[in-house]
Amino acid sequence: MKKATIFDEGHDPIQILNGAGGATVHSDIKQILFTNVTIQDQKDTDWDLFDLYQVPENGTGEITLTLKRPNVIIDLKDSKGRPLTSSLEVLGKDASGWEQSYRIDPINGKYNCYLPDGSYQLYAYYHYPIRQYYYLNKRFTVANGVSDLSFSWQMPDPNISGTVAFNDGANVGSGYISFSNSSSTDLSAWVNDDGTFQIYLPDGNYRAAYQPTGEIGGQCWADEAFVVRNGKAEADTDLIFFH
Repeated sequence: MKKATIFDEGHDPIQILNGAGGATVHSDIKQILFTNVTIQDQKDTDWDLFDLYQVPENGTGEITLTLKRPNVIIDLKDSKGRPLTSSLEVLGKDASGWEQSYRIDPINGKYNCYLPDGSYQLYAYYHYPIRQYYYLNKRFTVANGVSDLSFSWQMPDPNISGTVAFNDGANVGSGYISFSNSSSTDLSAWVNDDGTFQIYLPDGNYRAAYQPTGEIGGQCWADEAFVVRNGKAEADTDLIFFH
């Protein structure tokens, strides 16, 4: 491998030429988890990376990263059967007890990846176009390099479209709308500058809240419950929030 790009959690990509590369990290960084590689100079690109590097106290060191074949196969598609393109979040604890939340990005439309022995949870898929998390909550283990996960998932289309407005007519602007009930994690999606939004909501009774961008503590609530039955809203989806 002469040309590739190495990705890690939270830092700039590292360009690899002729098998070598380097990077400068901030002085307070103690460890770096390398989790992804894009190979640009060969046809065999079905490789992955999972190496935790402990930064020496003097801040200078060398590491040899070893590419591995994926041992976790994850199939994610949209409602029309097309591969998804946004990030997948995994929570994990490896055999040494080290815990981490990290992101899996698709390579050539696949979420296949390598994970070391440990216990994991396929936590959520983040659909960037509407900025909604779809919570998957699928637990699995990797033992002796072999995963017991067999997982395929088809993302449902947004079933709720609506608008956000303030009771006093003030400009809404962009932000997040969230729907909460007693039996599930809050579900949220992006509100555009014109107040429109789209979101997928399972059947249930919800309370809607709106958080304008940049306003800490500025969350406001709709006055009435929001009910979804048989995949459709039972009331008006043009929501009025009081602030």
